Amino acid sequence: MRLNAFKKWALIIAGFIGVSLLLGFLLLLGMYYLTRSVQHYSACEVIEFTVAGDTFRVPPNYIWSTRGLMGCKAEGVNLHAAYPDMLPITKEESASPGLGIEITFVIGERGPNSVGARAFAEQQGFWKRAQPEVFHDLWIWTSSVSEDRLYVMPKSEVYDKVNFSCSTDGSVPYPSCRGFYNYSDDIYFSFSFSFSFSKDYLTDWQLITDRLAALVDKFKVTDDLIKEEKEENNAVKQ
Repeated sequence: MRLNAFKKWALIIAGFIGVSLLLGFLLLLGMYYLTRSVQHYSACEVIEFTVAGDTFRVPPNYIWSTRGLMGCKAEGVNLHAAYPDMLPITKEESASPGLGIEITFVIGERGPNSVGARAFAEQQGFWKRAQPEVFHDLWIWTSSVSEDRLYVMPKSEVYDKVNFSCSTDGSVPYPSCRGFYNYSDDIYFSFSFSFSFSKDYLTDWQLITDRLAALVDKFKVTDDLIKEEKEENNAVKQ
């Protein structure tokens, strides 16, 4: 009996040690790949990703999180810039309450069922339901779905490719706005970008969207750039 009990406890202890070693190995393996990802990320001159057939190269200091990064490439990332110069901003620099001067944005593909497309379609319906209020050079509607949201659209038809929704004052500690900007006209092969900023800057909406569009232009890999890189590579090989 004593021998059987001893064997039983020996098996239990051995199993416990085996499980502990396995968990330790998995933990070390996870830390290795995490560290490797961060090292790759910090060593990258640019992070590259493709949206609707267009390639973008973004300096890593516009990116806070390494999640989703595969070496120096990504499927898509959240980007952060400081308004009004649109320079990179660190997470520590934006740690003050509210979004402040930070603009957060993401570049994504636009399609008939995308969030941005639905937002535009929803706003077109507002014209049929209610007369909007005027705020500077913007139309503003109160949402029929949520009293905590305001829908905003520029009065000028020149800016019919951008719209916003904003938190109402008092609904949250730091009201902010979320915008959608249709960067391309072709709905099947196009991309847009959504962005958020403090409601305090709503009157600067035109400057914000123009400077964001210019920043996206700067990140985009053009045919001329590809041609130039090929010529440089050929020159090096020779």
